[in-house]
Amino acid sequence: MKNNNIDTVLLTGATGKIGKRLIDGLVNNGYSVIFTSRNSDKIREIEAAYITQKSPCVFGIAVDLESNNLLDTLSAFFQKHDLYPQALINNARNIDYLKINENAHTEIENWLGEFKFAVTIPYELTMFLAKEEKANLQRVINIASMYGVVAPNLKLYDNPHQQSPINYGTCKAAMLHLTKELAVRLAKQNIQVNAVSYGGVEGRVNESFLNRYQNLAPQGRMLNENELYAPIRFLLSEDCTAMTGHNLNYDGGWTLW
Repeated sequence: MKNNNIDTVLLTGATGKIGKRLIDGLVNNGYSVIFTSRNSDKIREIEAAYITQKSPCVFGIAVDLESNNLLDTLSAFFQKHDLYPQALINNARNIDYLKINENAHTEIENWLGEFKFAVTIPYELTMFLAKEEKANLQRVINIASMYGVVAPNLKLYDNPHQQSPINYGTCKAAMLHLTKELAVRLAKQNIQVNAVSYGGVEGRVNESFLNRYQNLAPQGRMLNENELYAPIRFLLSEDCTAMTGHNLNYDGGWTLW
């Protein structure tokens, strides 16, 4: 059920597998969605997919989240369209920062870049909206990972250094602590800050990897794409008014072992 106090959601990282599923779930749940992307073609593609709706409900903003004018660009968009989000979902990533060098070493710039997307940008966006009176920010959801909770089982991977870079999980762990910090610091403004740590999602792995994953997971499977929106729906809902600073492990039990 849609939260009647929230009309519009700002989503970063909208063009990937999780992002697209979240947009679809949000729209079907009755929310309007503002999303960010650096790719104008992908923005037009996503907006066109919802053009048949009775009224415009999906709006893309062409912006680089690492740019110095990020907040100015968002502010100008909100003012132009008189559209302000009451909820923020931090889901953006830049996979270039997950590359390692030929010595299986993660370069400093990739550590800093991954940390920026996991911590610095979510912090800046949250505080920006928290100070924007017209936004009336109520919910923040940080998209983390099971590898922010536990270290990877390297036996799962053929090449663990490349397939599970060390900076990914480490920075997601920092995101989980940011979630707690923001929850405490924004509580008096009635802003709830929570996180979702997804497990592996099926669809982009070979059969060998899938078999290994299934043998290590309590439920014996990966998540399917149709399950991705459910925790978001809950954290935005009116059934979640007393939850803040929480990380919702949505991983088929992976982090139990």
